[in-house]
Amino acid sequence: MTSWKTAFLPYWSNDADETLRVLSECGYDGVEWLRFINFMSGDDLKEICAKTRAKGMQVPDIMSGGDLVVPKDDARAERVQWTIDSIEMARDASVPIVNLTTGPADWGRPQSSWAGT
Repeated sequence: MTSWKTAFLPYWSNDADETLRVLSECGYDGVEWLRFINFMSGDDLKEICAKTRAKGMQVPDIMSGGDLVVPKDDARAERVQWTIDSIEMARDASVPIVNLTTGPADWGRPQSSWAGT
């Protein structure tokens, strides 16, 4: 069985080169990059994946984000399209998994009050 040590959202820096340097020095096997923080386009993702792989690490998945449980049809359609675009970006960059937040999430309230939302 393979054991993975994968970093998610390195808080100390949004600089991919610094992040990759530190994670590779710490023995990480992979990095989960976030679409809304680390990349926005397919070209951005391809570039960050190439840098990650050049450091000997993998990109086992990306985080797309985007709550899908929203009451307005137009907002939901935009978020579904965001997800489809993320899946296509991942495919083109040879990333096998796309994670997302299905929702609902009210980011203006404490998480303890989300029950029943």
